[in-house]
Amino acid sequence: MPATLKVLVCYHKPAKLFKDDVYEPIHCGRACCTLPAEEMKWMLENMRGDDTGENISALGLHFAETSAIYWAWKNYEQLGNPDFIGVCHYRRLFAPEDLATFADYDIMAPIRKNWRARSIREIFLKHHGTTDLDEAVSMLTEQNPSCRESVETYLRLKEGYYYNMFIMRREIFYEYCEKVFSVLFRIHEKMDYARATYYNRRMPAFIAERLTGIFITGKERQGKVKKCSHRRVEKGARMDVVPKFGGRGVAICLSVDDNYAPYLPVTIASIKANRTPGDLYEIYILDGGVTDVGKKRILSLGDDAFYVGFIDIDAYLENVDPSVFKLNAHFSVATYYRFFIPDIFRNFDRLLYLDCDLIAHHNIAELYRADMRGYALAAVPSIGLHQALRGASDQRMRSYLTQKLNIRNLDSYFQAGVLLLDIQKLREMDFTGKCLKRLQEIGTPLYVDQCVMNSVFDGEYCPLEMKWNVSWHLPYYSKSLEKELSAEKYAEYFEARKDPWIVHYSGAIKPWKDTEVELADLWWRYARGTDHYEGLVLLTVRKMVQDISVFPSCRIKYHWYKLLSNITFGDKRSHYNQLRRAYKERIKTLKDILSRSR
Repeated sequence: MPATLKVLVCYHKPAKLFKDDVYEPIHCGRACCTLPAEEMKWMLENMRGDDTGENISALGLHFAETSAIYWAWKNYEQLGNPDFIGVCHYRRLFAPEDLATFADYDIMAPIRKNWRARSIREIFLKHHGTTDLDEAVSMLTEQNPSCRESVETYLRLKEGYYYNMFIMRREIFYEYCEKVFSVLFRIHEKMDYARATYYNRRMPAFIAERLTGIFITGKERQGKVKKCSHRRVEKGARMDVVPKFGGRGVAICLSVDDNYAPYLPVTIASIKANRTPGDLYEIYILDGGVTDVGKKRILSLGDDAFYVGFIDIDAYLENVDPSVFKLNAHFSVATYYRFFIPDIFRNFDRLLYLDCDLIAHHNIAELYRADMRGYALAAVPSIGLHQALRGASDQRMRSYLTQKLNIRNLDSYFQAGVLLLDIQKLREMDFTGKCLKRLQEIGTPLYVDQCVMNSVFDGEYCPLEMKWNVSWHLPYYSKSLEKELSAEKYAEYFEARKDPWIVHYSGAIKPWKDTEVELADLWWRYARGTDHYEGLVLLTVRKMVQDISVFPSCRIKYHWYKLLSNITFGDKRSHYNQLRRAYKERIKTLKDILSRSR
């Protein structure tokens, strides 16, 4: 009969779920968990906790994943009494080729080299600044004198068994737990957690990591130990997102990466400042890699009637080749996250999508409740494209729209920074699938996902009034708009600009890059209402100084890409032309800043 294996996958928050005949997910520290309700619901539905039977779940804050190890030791029959038991993390799994050979060894564990070739003892002292490890190994050797050689050997090594991650034969696992937990409980009892740093609150878990290495080192001479690799996993969990206020809230989605995260609080603050008392808002942010500091700053804007939360976008990109997301100019990959909105928000009827480089200067609930006249999408027709179709590059733009994007009604091209979405209609039409298919066919769209969506809809949407998405930058880039816009569009644009309900700082020039451009004062007015105002001022000054310092290299790159665009053909020429235009735009901005600073 073949040997059996069960590997516990330790979780402390929602992430990509690994659950099959071998991998068994377990929630560590469930008894002391403080996750938000929707995240806790996901954990309860998808995995067992370490809080049943004999357990130390309530000590999860200090013992981390070792609370799951203790649970497995004391509740082994609940796992089916496997011949081998393993432990890993939701972000670190065993490589499939190693799992296939588990029965050939007594122990398997990943090993890695230490930073700057420091010894294990030196690494511990550097990161923790305590003598707790020395005390722990003294306890270990006091109880098990035969471990002394393994202790001294292991702590001098320049590589170690880390992560509390291993696979062990059942009887060896029991021996390991007996030795390790007898020390960990003594360490826990002596710890003064009130005086420990936040990081060192997990001292029993950190000590366990080193004791695991010592134990395995001792077994290397006695049995079969395999030093193996591990596979790093970064995908998050697909959370079941449901309306926070039972469908009564104004549901808004924004998308951001860490580059734009410092400025997103201003957008959210502007929405909050213009809400009607009594209205409920729920703000969802598609997280493209925001740091914990950035998240805390953004989350602090929430209150009981104004929910703010992040959604891990990685879980929805699992089956998508990231190389398909082609970029140019100042755009980032986060702009493509709009494609996945119908899947993420499948429990919603409608949703308002907003770019994070805009401010709401009016109650956004009016837009959210607008009549969509049966369409799946509502948006403002692009005044910028209307201008481009009547400018010097008229024929080139028309060719791109008709031949590359297959758009028949050119004047219907919409600006995608403000979108009112009927989620169920988008799901019915397979919006996500159609957008990804068109993106592959187009290659590198000029205005990234905006071009793709326009290609998919080709005018079949509900047009919104221009005041709901006023592109601020047209007068900045052109001093002769009266020659580039039709009389109707010229009047409509400047009428909306007098009293904009949403100001969209589209284009490469942003109010935090150049504080003196038109309508930048509105952005800074809302910025002053955030707790991060001083930080924004400092960040703006730093970026201005940085941009000015790279001015000469920008000019060199502009001429280099201009040369390449003249000597190449096809997609390469198009790519180099985009880069040339981007640097030309940046040079113009830098010249303006320099001229004002003299």
